[in-house]
Amino acid sequence: MSIQQQAARRAEQLLAENRPSKAARVLQAAADSSAPAPYWLLLGHALRLAGEPLPAWEALQCALHRDNSLLPARLAGLQALSEAGQLTQALHLCQQWCTEFPDSPDLHTAQAWLLRSLQQTDAALTLYRHTLERWPAHLPAREKACLLLQQQGQLFAALALADDGPDDLPHRLLQAECLLATGQAQQAVARLSQTDTDTPPEPLRLALLGIAAACAGDMDTAGHAFSQAPETARQAIAKRAPGWSAQQCEQARLLPETLALHYLNEQRCHASWHDPAHCAPLALDTLPAPLGDPPDNVLWFQALWRPHDRMTLRERAEALAARLPATPVRQANTARADGPYRIGLLSADWCPHPAPRLILPLLRHASPRVRYIRYASAPPVAYPPVVAMQAHAPLVDLSRLSDLHAAQRIAADQLDLLIDLSGWTSQFRPALLKHRPAPRQLGWLGYFSTCGGAGLDHVLLDPIMAPQGEDRYWWETLLRMPETLWLYDDQQAIAATPSRSELGLPEQGFVFCSIHSDYKLDPTLFAAWMQLLHAVPGSVLWQTPRLPAVAEHLRREAKRHGIPPERLIFSPYEPDLPRYLARYHQADLFLDTACCNTGTTLLDALYSGLPTLTLCGNTPSTRKGASILHALGLDTLICHSLADYSARALQLAREPQGLAALRQQVQHARQRPPLNSRLQAQQLENMWCHVIETCPAH
Repeated sequence: MSIQQQAARRAEQLLAENRPSKAARVLQAAADSSAPAPYWLLLGHALRLAGEPLPAWEALQCALHRDNSLLPARLAGLQALSEAGQLTQALHLCQQWCTEFPDSPDLHTAQAWLLRSLQQTDAALTLYRHTLERWPAHLPAREKACLLLQQQGQLFAALALADDGPDDLPHRLLQAECLLATGQAQQAVARLSQTDTDTPPEPLRLALLGIAAACAGDMDTAGHAFSQAPETARQAIAKRAPGWSAQQCEQARLLPETLALHYLNEQRCHASWHDPAHCAPLALDTLPAPLGDPPDNVLWFQALWRPHDRMTLRERAEALAARLPATPVRQANTARADGPYRIGLLSADWCPHPAPRLILPLLRHASPRVRYIRYASAPPVAYPPVVAMQAHAPLVDLSRLSDLHAAQRIAADQLDLLIDLSGWTSQFRPALLKHRPAPRQLGWLGYFSTCGGAGLDHVLLDPIMAPQGEDRYWWETLLRMPETLWLYDDQQAIAATPSRSELGLPEQGFVFCSIHSDYKLDPTLFAAWMQLLHAVPGSVLWQTPRLPAVAEHLRREAKRHGIPPERLIFSPYEPDLPRYLARYHQADLFLDTACCNTGTTLLDALYSGLPTLTLCGNTPSTRKGASILHALGLDTLICHSLADYSARALQLAREPQGLAALRQQVQHARQRPPLNSRLQAQQLENMWCHVIETCPAH
């Protein structure tokens, strides 16, 4: 065996062990002018995997010099150039190769993929379709075209394209995935079950069947199919599950029900309501533990505002918290000299998120009796409110530290009170809090249910969000602000008002406005909104969905309710805060969501002078709007049933004089907390001092 053959064999072993850099070094050491094309192809592959795309391209060129017809070298070379950021060069080269080798569907598919990477989506789709017309069985082109359509929100167009493929197993897998994306879990199960005679059973089919059956509620079929699929197949399918990484799958032990929950949750977030299961509560007993590094708490957070027995929710939270380590790091001899109280603010959201906007006035109006220190449990981002905070409170980045080391770093600052702003939301680090880095630890603003003893002593709410008599639903001691727990920055600038035409709104007609996160919408409330549009001729519903598929689904739902889709107006997200606030001047009435009220967004609308209507429910997340409006003295805008909500909205739309009077009330209400940030910041600071002075240290 030659030296190069030995090197190639050793490199293949190293690549199997996921050691591409070592494999590349082995191959480079044995390379010379006599090395054949496959040797250079292997070297190019190793260099690409090692994160060296330009050296990889040089090696692949050597392979092509030796064998000009070597298609894998061409495809790998295009990928290496794209990874090096040379997309235009890669596209020109691919176009040239498509001319030289017109019978290669892989090269045509690569060209379409490069067009997509250069944001030429229409051209990419056209080329994908032309490729499939000539090579209908070419699965990579169909898969990539379906993915592109899904990314554009055209989920049913992707399904139609998948259904046009041949009737073979790989295409049935694609069809099943597209059916799942459109919320048709039972149809996906039926499609996958058509191939239940394959021998031996196809691993990917079994893994996908397990998830589809779980989405359809057939847990017996789900468990049987999923248990038969090897872990490699489960990982491969899991990586394609929306919003679910391979690491998260590993943490959840790859259970079909947890993967199914992610699929179902993604459908909720896309306003896909084709299957009643997509509107049902998440089953608490199947939720993955919101633990890990970084933790994944999305499903747990979303479960909170679905209908549940709240005592069961507390018990589940306590069971999760009991699994956390409980070794305190704060020592009794860390007492410090007299001075201002030291208060820590722990958050994963020092980034483009509502939290910094709400916290900034607290820091700006701080008195000499307190000193704030911010802690980032996830990497911070230079978002304007976050940057502005630096003048008032230092920021300590804990994102690269383990829970224990992060707790030790906080303990070194000898805090009097640590305030957690995350709770069971994204990247919450309960194990850090369970190490007790501060003598008193309190939850505020980011989360409104119990953490079940995950390191918090107290939770700060208010009499509306947590009425007297509901303390039993929290493991922590409840503390209540006099009126509301909310705070808002009343020094935020508002830009000049844009015209209606600039926003895509009709010049005439009543504008119902509902700006919110996509996941907060539900079919019952949307149906009520459609009834309002029926009752108010010429009116429109104005929204700003973040996900393209949401607009497509809502237009389809509107048509189902007899509303022309053009009466739904979708404006793109406006990242500039002053311009975003100015948009509200062109709306007539803000409609709050029901299953989870808006918080910061509702405050934005009120700050801009827009009357807002909220529906108050029986959980903290459905009482956010009521908390804000009650504190501002706007109780007439709080409704306690969907019928009252609809009737009040219709009344305001038909009585312009009453709506104008409400606008005046909203303007006067800006003198009260939470829109009066100085007064509210003082009240919150009084609460922190009260906790420090009266609550025992742990």
